[in-house]
Parts: sequence; C-alpha cells; structure tokens
Amino acid sequence: MTVVAANAFGAGAIGFLVVLALVAGSVFLFRSMAKHLRSVPPQFPPPEAEQNEQPAAPASSPPPDQA
Repeated sequence: MTVVAANAFGAGAIGFLVVLALVAGSVFLFRSMAKHLRSVPPQFPPPEAEQNEQPAAPASSPPPDQA
C-alpha cells in the first residue's frame, strides 16, 4: 500500500526553498555590509588623542564605589 502526501511539495522541496531563502537573505546582508564598510575610514586617530579630547572628571565627586 502506497501513502501519498496531501500536499504537493515534499520535504526535500520545502528544505530547498528554505535554504534558498537563507542564501538570498545572506547575499543581501553581505552587500549591505560591504556598502556600509566603504564609508568607514581606513585609519582611526590614535587612542591617546581621543583621551586628551575628553574632559576630566570633577575632582569633588567621590568615586562610584564609595557613593
């Protein structure tokens, strides 16, 4: 006796469509990431320059662990 599935698609076809959708989504995500990475500067300023630009903490405030 042969059992015929009620739907027109088998498990293989549905699995293939899921994998195909994941690949298509990944391609669009990679393209978007590459486009955004083109706008990132090739070099950043050294960390010392960034630390000098930040204002110093007020001397009158106690450290956070003693509050």
